Amino acid sequence: MKQYTNETQTAKLIELGFEKPKGLADAEPSSGVWVRPAYSIGELIEMLPKEIKCSSLQLYHAGLWTVSYPLYEDKYYVASSELCDALFEMICYLKEKGEI
Repeated sequence: MKQYTNETQTAKLIELGFEKPKGLADAEPSSGVWVRPAYSIGELIEMLPKEIKCSSLQLYHAGLWTVSYPLYEDKYYVASSELCDALFEMICYLKEKGEI
């Protein structure tokens, strides 16, 4: 399972105005030192609102990872084979809609 955003995702979130990531990903093969700033799954979850207009954030896995606010009138819903990617997509979607 993918644990961190890739370089493109990280750059997009920074461009959208989010604080730079606290974590590092991708160890340098020769030294084993972690070298690339990246958002972890935990950081991505923290970026999402716990509720949007009485609809609670839901994460679940049933073949695909799903991130949703199912009771909200627009039924925000994103699915991906990777939780990290689904979280990233939901963050971008909510930011573009002005919800975060």
